[in-house]
Amino acid sequence: MPTLELETMRCELDGHLARLRFNRPEALNAANWAWVQDLVSATDYLAQSAETRVVIVSGEGGIGKTKLVQGFEALFGAEAHASLRFNGSPFHRNTMLHPVIENIQFAARILSTDSDDEKLSKLRAFLGPFTNAKDMLPLAARLLSIPGLQGGRHIGPQRLLQQTLDGLIEIVLQYASRGPTLLVFEDVHWFDPTTTSLIERLIPFVGNQPVFVLLTTRSSFTPQLQEKHYLTQIALPRLRSSEADDLIRAVAGEDTDLVPAVGKLR
Repeated sequence: MPTLELETMRCELDGHLARLRFNRPEALNAANWAWVQDLVSATDYLAQSAETRVVIVSGEGGIGKTKLVQGFEALFGAEAHASLRFNGSPFHRNTMLHPVIENIQFAARILSTDSDDEKLSKLRAFLGPFTNAKDMLPLAARLLSIPGLQGGRHIGPQRLLQQTLDGLIEIVLQYASRGPTLLVFEDVHWFDPTTTSLIERLIPFVGNQPVFVLLTTRSSFTPQLQEKHYLTQIALPRLRSSEADDLIRAVAGEDTDLVPAVGKLR
C-alpha cells in the first residue's frame, strides 16, 4: 500500500480510498504550522490518486479548523487560478443557498446599499465571462432577490431549482477549465439542505477536473458526503487534559496559575 510518512501524520492510498491519520503521541501535538505544512504535503500526495478530490476536516467547535483552512489557503491559494469560499452561518441555516448568495454578492461586489439597477448591472458583469451567462442571469437575479428581469414561460419551482443548481455547477466547471480551482466550504454543519445537495451534486463532476474541495464541519455531518469513495475525511479530536495543560504552559509560561484555574472549570 503506497504510504507517505510525515512528522505529524501518515497518509495511505488504497485504490479509491485515501486515509489520513494524525500522529498524536503523549507529547503535545496540537495544530501548528508544521502540521499545516504536512497537510499540504499530504494533499499533494493524494493528488496522485485521480479519484481523490475532496477533503473533509471535522471536529468540535474551537478546535482549530478555521486556522487550518487559513494556513492551507495561504500556502495553496496563490497557486490556484480561482479560490471560491462558501461560509455557513447559524443565522441562515434555513435560508436556501445562502452561502452561494453571499459568494456571488462578494464576487460581483454587490452591496446592500446598491440600487436594483446597480445590483443587476454588477451581476451581469460578473456573469459575462461565462458561456451560460444568458441563462444564468435571470436565475441568479431571482436567487439574489433582484427585480427587473421577467422570465419567459412559467417554470415550476422544482424545475427552476434544478436549472439554478445545474447553472452553478457549470460555472464552477468553467472556472476549472481556466486553471486549478480551490473550493472552500466552511462550517458545512450550518449549510441549508439545498446547499448541501448542491455540494453532493457537484463533487462527482470534479473527479477529472483541476479542482480541490476542502470542507470543514463539526463531528455530525451529512452521511451522503462521507460515504463517497473519493473523499478523505480528517477528524480532529479534542485535546486531552494533559495536552491542554501543556498548551497553556507553552503560551503563558511554566509559572502560570492558569493551569489549576482551568482545571477547576472542567
